[in-house]
Amino acid sequence: MSDSLDLEDRAIEAVWCYREALAAAANSENAQALAHRALMSILPDLERAIDLHHSRKSYLMPMQER
Repeated sequence: MSDSLDLEDRAIEAVWCYREALAAAANSENAQALAHRALMSILPDLERAIDLHHSRKSYLMPMQER
């Protein structure tokens, strides 16, 4: 009887560990998705900033360096 209770306790513990692992994986996927969305949302601003930087740099260069 004691062996079956011990086995049941270990099975319950294994299920809890499995559920915690699934939750951690889901949280990780959510965090990655949020980071990806944030990066995608700032890319247009970064592109404009780079284009502006290059256009100002070109404007400030002497004619023979252009």
